[in-house]
Amino acid sequence: MRLLLALVVVFAACADDAPSPSVEPLPAAPPAAPPEVAPIAEDALLGGWACEEGIDPEIAFRREGDARVFAGYLHARPSHTGTWRVHEGTLTIETDDGMTYLFPYVTAEAERLVLEGPAVRWACTRIEGEG
Repeated sequence: MRLLLALVVVFAACADDAPSPSVEPLPAAPPAAPPEVAPIAEDALLGGWACEEGIDPEIAFRREGDARVFAGYLHARPSHTGTWRVHEGTLTIETDDGMTYLFPYVTAEAERLVLEGPAVRWACTRIEGEG
């Protein structure tokens, strides 16, 4: 028993004298880059859209000369009118009644349009024959 106890004491003393392996911290991961937002193709916005979510059940984006005209329709009658523009990757809609909507995230596909802003989301489907 004494021999076993002596071995344990010697082993413990040797373990304390042994250099501990150096553990280096892993370098911090670089911060995640914000998701890339594809540039908005203005031509993809043009035409009429039926919206499940949005300002009105139907909206339209048009160009009239140099003007960019926005219109919202409720029961096939104009409900909102205004202008729209794309600047630095953000779609801005300004209505004639003083409302401004900013959409930094725009997904514009052949048949689907999703506009997302800080506190608003519009999801629309192209109206057949429009655009």
